[in-house]
Amino acid sequence: MTAVRSFAQIDFDVPTGPDSDGFLFQYGEVNWFSEPTFTVGFVRQMEFVDAEGEHEGYSQVQLEYRYPVDADLRSLESHSSWWFREGGMPFEEWLESVERDPVWQVVREKNPVGFDISQEFA
Repeated sequence: MTAVRSFAQIDFDVPTGPDSDGFLFQYGEVNWFSEPTFTVGFVRQMEFVDAEGEHEGYSQVQLEYRYPVDADLRSLESHSSWWFREGGMPFEEWLESVERDPVWQVVREKNPVGFDISQEFA
């Protein structure tokens, strides 16, 4: 969580607005790898606009752990939780709720098969 906290402290030049800068915490079983995979990760989403201030898209930076699916992980339902800078809840409060999520108790006993950092433009 230290990396997520540090990343949240970096101010980016984003427009003002409710969805212009935020974090997504998500986990669940995914089907786009060759083997059944369970992912746990964070995405920071930042809006970018054109010279006139019109929405152009989002930059999304993702940090993701990957685990082979087993019965313990399969028993967890997929989950996602968004936080936005202008959303009302303080970031630390949101992150503390993420830290209490039951997924951490399960993955603590597992060995990830991969870790990925990526950036996409949507």
